Amino acid sequence: MPLIENVNDFLDLIIEILLSDGKSDIILHKSTDDMNSDSTLGCVEESSPYSNSLLDRLLRVQKLSENFDYCCPPTRDSQEYVSFLLNVLDDEQLDLTNMADRERFLSHIDSSHLALISAVAKDCSIMITFTKKSHENLPTIRIGDEAIVYKISITDLEPKIQPHSETRSKQLQAWQELISEYLKVTKQSTIDVRESQNSPLFNNTAINRKLSPEAVLTVLEDMAKSGKAAPIDKSKNVWEVYWHSLDEWGNMIYSWASSNGLNNTVCTLYELREGDNTVGEEFHGLDMNVLLKALKALSSNGKCELIEFDDNQGVKFF
Repeated sequence: MPLIENVNDFLDLIIEILLSDGKSDIILHKSTDDMNSDSTLGCVEESSPYSNSLLDRLLRVQKLSENFDYCCPPTRDSQEYVSFLLNVLDDEQLDLTNMADRERFLSHIDSSHLALISAVAKDCSIMITFTKKSHENLPTIRIGDEAIVYKISITDLEPKIQPHSETRSKQLQAWQELISEYLKVTKQSTIDVRESQNSPLFNNTAINRKLSPEAVLTVLEDMAKSGKAAPIDKSKNVWEVYWHSLDEWGNMIYSWASSNGLNNTVCTLYELREGDNTVGEEFHGLDMNVLLKALKALSSNGKCELIEFDDNQGVKFF
């Protein structure tokens, strides 16, 4: 039986996360009270009226523009406000999680900068990721006897890659995570930069925002630095994207082979990709080109050998 049984359950789950502080464990249970609602999940933890919830904190940032005096021009170049604010935090050694430090920070900056921060908060994206793998630094959601780990973050998926180094780094990381998760869920492994404008991944028609092909290429080139992507053609139009690096895929396959006693045994690539013994493994159904590259990476470490026989391809694990 799936953890989430219907759309209403999923929406209840998302609401509970948004109304939490984003860092605490959440316990949900199957409600036995219909109460004229199709919703079947309910929170069993007592909570405050969401005064410290993620949405409440985001709303407070969005309201910073209420202090902006539109009659007064900015006293500093608005294009440099990010660098200036970061310098204020560094020079004053302020911790924005501390209320007193937040008040000091707000007293140091122009109302125009508050308006700019507010504008970003009003046009941000909330990203929630889930995994069943345990993680000691991330909170969990427990439903009955099962639990999943969740991570929530707020990011500005601005359709332009920003020049400021720290902002640019966070922005590129957010796009990389989004691309990897999207391709993983949709079972895809390639991106054609020329066709990126037709993909819902890079073109949100609901809000009329899109990431330019040049920006898509910038993200992919940054992913290539960590082995998470590689161009297929010399013009860098078509890219393979690895939500695991090739070394990680290879080690995952080798671990499966070892745990199943397949050392010194030959397996066909078909058995690895589509065989009954790999159903449930993350590499089941993996793109053939990615699989071959992962096995070649594993072979370079002396852990396997690629072989051909009877018009088939196989691999022998050592």
